[in-house]
Amino acid sequence: MKTTKEAYRYFAFISYSSNDEKYAKVLQKKIETYRLPTVIHKELNERWEGNFPKRLKPIFRDRTDLPAAPLGTSLLRELEDSRYLIVVCSPRSAQSEWVNREVENFILMG
Repeated sequence: MKTTKEAYRYFAFISYSSNDEKYAKVLQKKIETYRLPTVIHKELNERWEGNFPKRLKPIFRDRTDLPAAPLGTSLLRELEDSRYLIVVCSPRSAQSEWVNREVENFILMG
């Protein structure tokens, strides 16, 4: 994981089962269009040395942001370049090999 001074390409990475795509899509849009209240932004900005965005974007979701490259390699690269991990929790995601890999890799990145 990068230090707070290093830039991440994505604010967060959404991990989800393909069966939950409609929920992930709505979640991505809601987060990216949400504007932090000024008081909260000011407090977070002080903690992050003036480097906290007013809007929580961009959010990586594989259907909208995945480049043309081998799937595993691309996802790992995008995961490494994301400050936070958001997991859409459902019975399907709990059984998903990909979701489990993404969570494990994010934890291993520190």
